[in-house]
Amino acid sequence: VFDATNTTVARRKLLISRCAESHLPPPLFIECICTDKVILEKNYRLKLGNDDYKDWDPEEALKDFVERVIRYESRYQTIGEEEEENDEDLKYIKNFNVGKKIIVSNCTGWLSSQIVSILQNFHVTSRRIMLTRCGESEDFRRGKIGGDSGLTIEG
Repeated sequence: VFDATNTTVARRKLLISRCAESHLPPPLFIECICTDKVILEKNYRLKLGNDDYKDWDPEEALKDFVERVIRYESRYQTIGEEEEENDEDLKYIKNFNVGKKIIVSNCTGWLSSQIVSILQNFHVTSRRIMLTRCGESEDFRRGKIGGDSGLTIEG
């Protein structure tokens, strides 16, 4: 796992080539693109809790962070079809708006598919989770844990 902002075609080519030189499998790039204003606003506000903005006025911190994002976007080069066609070792997942749409390219094998599955099931919104428990079973009454017995009258 190499956690970084590999924002240019040249940077991604360098990583692919270093992996090949070191006899490692090619890296799997995960590109997250968010255009949903509500998600962005929530994410920006979360970033204000970082040490970078400790003791800052919240509105000034937000303004500074948005300026950082704008500077970052000016240098950013998204993974595109031309890059894909010119590099057979390019493996990537593009995640749009936290799983609303996912593009998978050149990803094969168990680990890549597990990563795709996690990204598809990742949620940033609040959700209600209900936990239930079955009623009393005949096995449980006899002190046995597990099994597939019927329920007692109380159960």
